[in-house]
Amino acid sequence: MSALANQCRRKAETEGLVSLMNDTKWRELCFAFSSFATKPRWRTRDLLNGYLSVWDRDWFHHVGPDYCSIEWLEIDPSDLDRESVRSVLREVGAPFEEAEQFFRVIGYRR
Repeated sequence: MSALANQCRRKAETEGLVSLMNDTKWRELCFAFSSFATKPRWRTRDLLNGYLSVWDRDWFHHVGPDYCSIEWLEIDPSDLDRESVRSVLREVGAPFEEAEQFFRVIGYRR
């Protein structure tokens, strides 16, 4: 286990969080959304320091490979068919919440 993975595990345990995603699901999510003609914008909240990233469309160089530190990832569906986003999230088995402005993939939950 990497040093970062150990930090994430300790932080989650300390805060009473349970991991709902794994590296395989995060990679499948990235592959699926990177194949869209119009790639959806996304941003993440970092588990370790609370950093909120800027909106981005690059699903490989900026999302991973340190998936364990993603507390949640929001997807902006404004340029997309919402059902296409929903379909990918369900197919991957990603736990998510849907709001009017975004979909939120839950990496950790209390």
